Amino acid sequence: VLIFYMFALLLVNNTAAFLEQEPLKEMQDDAQIQGILNILGSVQQTMMTLYMTATGGDDWAVFYSVIKQTGFFNAALFIAYIGFVEIAVMNVLTGLFVESAMKLAQPDQESCAFES
Repeated sequence: VLIFYMFALLLVNNTAAFLEQEPLKEMQDDAQIQGILNILGSVQQTMMTLYMTATGGDDWAVFYSVIKQTGFFNAALFIAYIGFVEIAVMNVLTGLFVESAMKLAQPDQESCAFES
């Protein structure tokens, strides 16, 4: 949860700065702004977006196509998040499950004593 929160804060902060400056540059249309707000409109919504990308709730490429409109830093941060979650966190969780399964698969001492 802390990982989601930290990345969400950074994304929302940069998105707010982008939306504050973008009217000066005449952003394409209101639908584009609404798409950005649907994904990065609040910390809670951004955390949900990050959770969905990490757990397969939706493909991360869908969110990336919207996030990259808010600037290079947000796009790079999102890709770093995906890499971190998919490689680090998921591998640790997989390792824990495999280790637990290996421990359960070992014969206990009592059954080994009966075989001798």
